[in-house]
Parts: sequence; structure tokens; C-alpha cells
Amino acid sequence: MSKSNVEVHLSTKADAALVAAQQPDVVFLASGSEPVIPPIKGVNGDNVFTCITAHYNQNKLGKNVVIIGGNMVGCETAMSLYAQGKEVSIVEMTGKLHSDANPVLDLAFNLKMKNIRAFTNTRCIEIRKDGIIAETAGGLQLIPADSVVLAVGLKSCRELCDSLYTLGGSYAELGDCIKPANVRQAIRTAHYAALDIG
Repeated sequence: MSKSNVEVHLSTKADAALVAAQQPDVVFLASGSEPVIPPIKGVNGDNVFTCITAHYNQNKLGKNVVIIGGNMVGCETAMSLYAQGKEVSIVEMTGKLHSDANPVLDLAFNLKMKNIRAFTNTRCIEIRKDGIIAETAGGLQLIPADSVVLAVGLKSCRELCDSLYTLGGSYAELGDCIKPANVRQAIRTAHYAALDIG
């Protein structure tokens, strides 16, 4: 970026007024996504983190961590925390872990080898200071935890995108503001959008 002619504005919140003042020919919208917060009792406790806040506050996580959500993000978070010496458990509602991952990435094997406990067909119904109350086929069970990490999905941040369309003009939506996905898919949408205006 330092070698390009791109003008960068840091610590600047984009809104409709800012965009209108710039009078751009085209606006690329990459407003991203944010974690879904499920309606679980105790979800607002100070021992609860999203997968994103957990990444940036690893020193605040306790020794024993339960991750709610066993898709790719939950599994990758589990492996990262395990590598830091945490005792990690995953709770997944369905019968399969990392169902959204590339089949070549055998995360289940890695989880097993790393002694990360996985509870499939299990639903968290309450978060407490001493862990979570999980609903299993055999009934309710306390899974002990110092900290709980939410990895139940992402939702698109649409507020900025929707506010800009009232201004008129040409817009291209990129990445997670269309649909939460991965870096490869976000780069692809940006690449083709750039070619379209080239």
C-alpha cells in the first residue's frame, strides 16, 4: 500500500455522508460480518466470548474452555486454544463436526489426536460460571468450564450497505456483507468486481 497511489483513511467511520462527500464513481462495499449471539440463558456473562473476542483476549480465558459450535470456525478455535495449553471441549448440535470445511482438511482427526473433547448431538441450554448445561440424548449434563466461546455462525453487517443505496450511484458488494464465507471467496468477489470496472 505504501508504494501505491491509494489514499488510506484510518480511524474513520464510513457512513452515507462521508461517501456522498467523496462523490465516487464506484463504491466497493466490504462491511464484513459479526458473530451471531444465540438466545441462551447466561450468554451475556463475563466468562462468555465470541470466537473473535476470544482471539484478541486470550489472556482473559480460563484454563478450561468450552466452545459452542463445531463447524470450521469452532474447530479451528479449539485447536488454537489447545495449542496454548487450554483444556478444550466442543459442543455441537448436529452429529458431525466441521461440516462446512473442505473434506481434505480432516479436522476431526486433528481434534481426536489433540485430545480435544467433542460433544456432538448436544445442545447448550444455559451458560453458568462453572460451565454449561447441555442437553444430550441421555438428558441434561454439566460440562465444566472457566470460559465459554461462541462459534455458532456469523451474520452480514448490512446497515452501511443499505444506507448507501438511498444515495444512488454504482456499488459493488464484496465478501461477508453478501454472505459470511471465507477469505478465498471474499477475494474472488473483490477480484471480479475490480475487473468489471477495469
